[in-house]
Amino acid sequence: MPLVSVVIPVYNAEKSLKYCIDSLLSQTFGDFELVLVNDGSTDSSEKICLEYAAAHDNIKVFTIENNGVSAARNFGISKARGKYIAFTDSDDYTEPDYLAELVKPMLEGYSLALCGFNYADNYENKNKKPVVFDETATYTVVNKNMLHKMSSPPFISQPWNKIFKKEIIDEFNIKMPEDMSLGEDMLFNFEYLDKIINEDFFVINKPLYNYYTASPTSLLNRYRSDLWSINTTLNKGILNYADKWSPEEAAMTSFRNDAFIRLENVLFNTFNKSNKDSLFKKLKYNRKIMKSRDFNELYKSYTGRHNIVFRLSYAVKSFLPIYLICKIKGSL
Repeated sequence: MPLVSVVIPVYNAEKSLKYCIDSLLSQTFGDFELVLVNDGSTDSSEKICLEYAAAHDNIKVFTIENNGVSAARNFGISKARGKYIAFTDSDDYTEPDYLAELVKPMLEGYSLALCGFNYADNYENKNKKPVVFDETATYTVVNKNMLHKMSSPPFISQPWNKIFKKEIIDEFNIKMPEDMSLGEDMLFNFEYLDKIINEDFFVINKPLYNYYTASPTSLLNRYRSDLWSINTTLNKGILNYADKWSPEEAAMTSFRNDAFIRLENVLFNTFNKSNKDSLFKKLKYNRKIMKSRDFNELYKSYTGRHNIVFRLSYAVKSFLPIYLICKIKGSL
């Protein structure tokens, strides 16, 4: 039985999959298995997976009907045999000591370990932008009152810079929500945290994972017509957990600020270039958001700073002033 299972959901990843798998096969830590879940790919992804599995005993391949990344991850968890579970996306790649560094604190008794990562727009180890939790320390031990500091930079939302105990996932039947296409991994993380919230968590301040940002299908580059609904659901879940945990007031303030920023991001996503609606329709949609109860309650408690244009827009419930200034600056 391997110590670690690395679950990799695969969907039409023929251009990146080899980089991902090769980086994991190059790990300095050897006691692991790769659980490749082919999520109904229509390209050569399945063939690539099977070729690797034929050459490496620690690679298992499963093919399921296409049902999204959450379903693929959940299926991978159900097939994983390791004591610990890590996740990797098929268009990303890892550093050679990724698993070795994450496993160390788990063997010392921690239930969750996290690492830094790089934003990468290539597979040649060039021009990486590192993100770490604390640049002044090699390692950091955090608790529930410090979790809010892990949202910027974004350490807490994604699953791929973490390692989890499978027994906790299994005992509490923790799953990725399959009815969400964004933010589902953050809710998974928070449900897991809820089970160990009074423990300390171990952070490795070293970029061990490479998050590939150049894909045209990346969530960072897409217009999402359902983003308001998704972020409202995400806010409700996260704030419910935060209230339950009763962290220090500074932490709660930060969680609420993050929730408002998520709704503010919906306003800007409305003007993503791939949204072909008319200007009138976009402004009307944003006005509906700005008049909503959730938006206004979170705005009242928001402690961040806005310039006069934002304050004016939110006061009159119109995105037009922000739109005009952003157009002049070329940011929309």
